[in-house]
Amino acid sequence: MFQKKFFGLWLIIGLFAFLTLGCNGDKKVGDEFKDATAADLENRQFVISDGEAFDEDLENEEVILEFGTFDVAGVAPFRLTSNGQVATGVATLQSPLLLRFLHIAAGLPFRVNDEVSFEVFIDPRNRLALVNEETDQDSTSDPAGESENPPIEILATLRGSQEVPVPVVTDTNGFAALTFNEDRTEILYTLQYSAAPTDFTQAHIHVGGTGVNGPIIFFLCTNLQPPEGVPAPPACFRGDGTIQGTLTADNLIPAGGIADFAGAVQAILDGNTYVNAHTVGNPAGEIRGQLGAAVLQSVLRGSQEVDPVETEASGSATLRLNNTQTQITFTLEYADILEVTQAHIHGAPAGVNGDILLFLCTNLGNAPQGRPVPPACPQAPLNDPVENTLGFADLIPNADIENFADAVNALLSGNTYVNVHTEGNPSGEIRGQVGAAALEAVLSGNGEVPPVETSASGSTVVRISGDQSTISYRLQYTNIVDVTQAHIHAGIPGENGGIILFLCTNLEPPADVPVPPFCPDPGNALDGTLTEANLRPGESPSGVIVDTFVDAINALLSGNTYANVHTEVNPGGEIRGQIE
Repeated sequence: MFQKKFFGLWLIIGLFAFLTLGCNGDKKVGDEFKDATAADLENRQFVISDGEAFDEDLENEEVILEFGTFDVAGVAPFRLTSNGQVATGVATLQSPLLLRFLHIAAGLPFRVNDEVSFEVFIDPRNRLALVNEETDQDSTSDPAGESENPPIEILATLRGSQEVPVPVVTDTNGFAALTFNEDRTEILYTLQYSAAPTDFTQAHIHVGGTGVNGPIIFFLCTNLQPPEGVPAPPACFRGDGTIQGTLTADNLIPAGGIADFAGAVQAILDGNTYVNAHTVGNPAGEIRGQLGAAVLQSVLRGSQEVDPVETEASGSATLRLNNTQTQITFTLEYADILEVTQAHIHGAPAGVNGDILLFLCTNLGNAPQGRPVPPACPQAPLNDPVENTLGFADLIPNADIENFADAVNALLSGNTYVNVHTEGNPSGEIRGQVGAAALEAVLSGNGEVPPVETSASGSTVVRISGDQSTISYRLQYTNIVDVTQAHIHAGIPGENGGIILFLCTNLEPPADVPVPPFCPDPGNALDGTLTEANLRPGESPSGVIVDTFVDAINALLSGNTYANVHTEVNPGGEIRGQIE
């Protein structure tokens, strides 16, 4: 339930009472919704009308309610009950109405013909707008249309796969919803999460882009010592829970270049903040979600194809989420490529082929039936990039990515790639992993060239940022003595290549890059961050050439780099592993 600072008021209403809120005259909105056609049920869409139940089983985490003639704006938590079963989540109040389910009890799905009670919990300061497309009348909290800053809603999907630098494997998930008031002096928030293997301890908003860790600027809840100098946050639920609150300038903890509340608001609007929920088992974060309009980049080269393609072609893609993460706007460019046939977003990590999730363009007339027709793929050289906006209706779900929230999480977790296909290379000529890809090297003496007999072992985890301008890493090793330095080198398995990035050093630091950190003691982990300033151009005998930071990103994503830990006894390297 909302606290007193929410005016002590929740309006708990049925679905159709909610959708009638703010409508003009005596028009019965529910009558419009009963006219939904069979086409509305396609692509995982469900219509609930008065006295009716679900049209098919509800077992997954996303449901679309398509009402057709009205637009609805806002976000609100909801509860759905049937036969004693309960599901909770966050509703994105727009057209179509999108329900993101936080939790449905395993083995207790909602079935066809179940009698369903649907409740939406609305704070009176949420902006709820219903637009009648026939009359173009807008009934909102600002009927005169005079507000310079209409309230804005920001959403985030929280999963362990977005944690940095090491993704967390967990069944726990969550959602966060923020609503700014009109003068941008308050943020109303709702945080929901499902039970974790260990208790939740705290949750925050941090400054940082996709794939980058940053400092806390707001507490959302805590079961630990509350922060000094700001109002005490509410307690975190230890299992399934929903937490609501309000953030103002009093709650701000200046950090990460954020000096005031206006700066925090702008960082959130720019997609440069994230929500992180911490647990006893994962004190650095169990589940994380980038807030709102995150921007993701992709560098496309033939070397990222599985198997690699030798080609002079190259390309790039930029993807931007909207504030509620229900749409993806993309820009795709390519050059020095012949006879392009189609391009897609596929679901899979680097080095693995995956199913098509979204069509970007096609010249083959092969778009899935019942989905929007993609634009044609222009031939190089391009006069203009390929541009379009994609939503839930464009998604081609599969067993791993069942709904649009899953697709957004896969994008933010670095588990998707853009692939451009040609007549000469129908499986793909150039490919680029999107955003914050996570890579790992398992380090051993057997990886050295030539092999080294040693009981030492280790690992290096690499996380590329969403805009692919930063590399976060974690280096750790054990059973090793007198470590002198560690690097990322250019090179394929079986060859020695040049150093391109320092991870740590206990020797004289290099003069041409920022001073690296000291190497950790065995058994300890070192977390670090690398940017273009840290790059040392290098190459390998097989022709892996790294002259720019873009080259370094592509080499990492192509499996053409390795991590190497050097010691006094083995100055050429004692343990090594290919980064992939």
